[in-house]
Amino acid sequence: MKIPKLKDLLKESNVWDRKFGESLPTLKQCEERYKQKLSEARKYKLGDMWSNDFDYEGMLKLGMKADLKMGGKKLRKLFDSFEDVNYHTVAKPLWAALESLRTGDESKAKSLLKKFNQLCKKEL
Repeated sequence: MKIPKLKDLLKESNVWDRKFGESLPTLKQCEERYKQKLSEARKYKLGDMWSNDFDYEGMLKLGMKADLKMGGKKLRKLFDSFEDVNYHTVAKPLWAALESLRTGDESKAKSLLKKFNQLCKKEL
């Protein structure tokens, strides 16, 4: 995650909206509020493409759970998201699994998906 600059944190925190006698928020409080806003901003949905508020963590968590039960169409949408946000190395086994599914080799696809799950976990 990109570390925000102090001036951006102060803009985000409504630092001047406080009651008489209240102290200014600490940098840690501003950072926590900023992170909370980012996490609330947008949750990853299957097939999402890059945006300023893209949920990389959500995508990787779904990647950790990916299996054959999802089906080829959903796995392809997941792959497209990984490719769009430049996670090519992590997505490589997912592509190979999709190709194995296309040729009918489910056991190979299953083992490739396990490798993909591990890479997603490692990336998190």
